[in-house]
Amino acid sequence: MTIKLKKDNGYYYAGNIEFLNSINKRRADEIYKYSEDYLSGKKSRLVKRKGHNVLKNWHMRGQLINKIIKKFKILESEKKYFWLMLNEVSGDPVPERAKKFNSQNDFRTASILAKYAISRLEKGGSWGLWREILSSSKTSEDERVAEWIMGKALKEKPVNHKEVRPLLKFARNRLKKLDTSVLSRKELFDKLNEIKFIK
Repeated sequence: MTIKLKKDNGYYYAGNIEFLNSINKRRADEIYKYSEDYLSGKKSRLVKRKGHNVLKNWHMRGQLINKIIKKFKILESEKKYFWLMLNEVSGDPVPERAKKFNSQNDFRTASILAKYAISRLEKGGSWGLWREILSSSKTSEDERVAEWIMGKALKEKPVNHKEVRPLLKFARNRLKKLDTSVLSRKELFDKLNEIKFIK
């Protein structure tokens, strides 16, 4: 499967291009156009009008993104290109860190946050805090690590940057030499649960 991206004055298709055919191209074109309408059109403007709460605005954008993912059955292998495409169609500049570390992208962060109730997220912390958690190296590599850290963070209140950083450091060091993709959810969580979260 492929994702359509801009290049100079034209476009190109990224992903499994060895399987690129007219059907995959048409699908990629549809994803691009639909996402553009959703994130730079009327629906996106409605999101931006609802006050100046940054967390709430990104949470609502995440809900729109997840609808796109569900509608087009975006594959995990496509998502590193999908996040960059969302930057393009929304008109938001693509941060250098998002180009280098494709999973450290605000649209990816919004997609994950939209899976949680906004009321829980607001009690836990600001957009900046959740962004820091979900943009760290290990939470970017394996979303189950993000799930574990968010679960811990949402159990404690209030949570702030100072309290979360030791947790992120622990996860990074504990999993430093591990390929987490070969671990089951239970095996991964058992390793992470070796730390006691802030009381």
